[in-house]
Amino acid sequence: MLSIITGILIIFVILVSIFTMQWGKGLLWFISGGIAVSILGESIGLFLISLIFSVLLIKGLTKCEFCDERIGVLGKKYKKGGRVFCKDCSEMLELSEDE
Repeated sequence: MLSIITGILIIFVILVSIFTMQWGKGLLWFISGGIAVSILGESIGLFLISLIFSVLLIKGLTKCEFCDERIGVLGKKYKKGGRVFCKDCSEMLELSEDE
């Protein structure tokens, strides 16, 4: 029963992340769900799968508007007018770091 609820939760989180483009929040929900399931006694494999999937998502979701290089959720982003740039392009365009 718990695995069915967990599966539904994981699918819901993925769909919400895709349609709202709120990847950071979706990843936090996904990791939290995996930790909760492993603590409640479900197999540790489900936690590892959620962790691996989350790392894969973190690797390259945001792309530079100028050169299409993947920045990643944890990478430094430089913004100007709502557009996101990588470090190299921002230096070329003389932008400041987005805090």
